[in-house]
Amino acid sequence: MVLISFPDTSPAGTRAMLSFEKPSAAEPIAAVPIAPAPELARELTLQGNPPVAILRRLSQESPNVQAGPPPATLAAEPIPWWLRLTLLVLGVFMAAPLITACLLKPDPYGLGYGTHRQLGLPPCGMVAYFGVRCPSCGMTTAFTWTVRGRLDRAVTANSGGALLAVLTIVFSPWCLVGAARAKWLVWKPREGVIITLALLVLAVTLLDWGFRLLTS
Repeated sequence: MVLISFPDTSPAGTRAMLSFEKPSAAEPIAAVPIAPAPELARELTLQGNPPVAILRRLSQESPNVQAGPPPATLAAEPIPWWLRLTLLVLGVFMAAPLITACLLKPDPYGLGYGTHRQLGLPPCGMVAYFGVRCPSCGMTTAFTWTVRGRLDRAVTANSGGALLAVLTIVFSPWCLVGAARAKWLVWKPREGVIITLALLVLAVTLLDWGFRLLTS
């Protein structure tokens, strides 16, 4: 069923709605408010135009036409069980470095990097062999400062790491709450937003690394 609603021209000002049987499975279900062109909607309906053609014509006539449910309702969509499990795993995966960062001492060597060595990990090979820091140097230090609220020192250690730590603090509870409630918290994620954030972290990390190479 495709629904098109538009304001009634009666003094009461109530909203009216036209409904059309969907002619094929390829046509989407939609509820579209048509405020600016109610007469055009009636005319196209009486002419026997198919629903998709009517929606296309009305979208050309009015910028306020909206196909599908309004964006505010997307967060209320239920999350399937397999996606809830994925969110749970991601939430725990992102919470682990935050908890670890709380247990580590920030920058114990006073170098701005090397905090990861408290976990028994070896020093950075790039520093050992070439005497320059790699792009990820200082990320663990940035996490330890971020969880303590010292973003200034986190950015000094590694700007990309500081940004990644902030995003982790935001998205870890977002994933866990969404998995527990079986509903999206505030907003439903889009692939483009996730890719953009990942590229932003990568770009900031590389720019920070390049700046250090030029100024060291």
